[in-house]
Amino acid sequence: MADGMQDTAKRLSRAQRSDAASPDPAAERPATSPVAATDRSHGDAHASAVSAPHRTTMLDITADRLQQQHAYLEDGIAHAMRRAGAGPDLVLERRLMGQARLLQAMLSDRSAAQAVADVAEAARRVMDTAEPEAPLQMLAIARENLARTVRRHAMGLPRRTH
Repeated sequence: MADGMQDTAKRLSRAQRSDAASPDPAAERPATSPVAATDRSHGDAHASAVSAPHRTTMLDITADRLQQQHAYLEDGIAHAMRRAGAGPDLVLERRLMGQARLLQAMLSDRSAAQAVADVAEAARRVMDTAEPEAPLQMLAIARENLARTVRRHAMGLPRRTH
């Protein structure tokens, strides 16, 4: 009986050593469940379709598109100015920030991106403050600076793609 227990102990210790030396083969195997495989393949395809929208590249940017995006941001700023002193509007802030990010990406210049950020922040302050006179003046200055920046960048771009 003692010999049988020693044999079993030896086999177990050998098995433990071989397990420690080699990685778990089950961890390397893909899931064999057809549902898991289907979910994984569908999820990957869906994720790539959702997470990879058409991105604007430098070749896609034209002066017309740049000016159009600037006009969209200006429209959002006009809405913020009408709400001056009324308190935060989260939907409008989200819209302004989204339009600002798009314009920053189109300008692709650090100083131009800062000009866009200044305008967006000034528009947020106009809505948030109880006395909007000073933030409105700051917004006017920031808007003039951004308009100059957009015009300067637009001069170096083609008018439209055919």
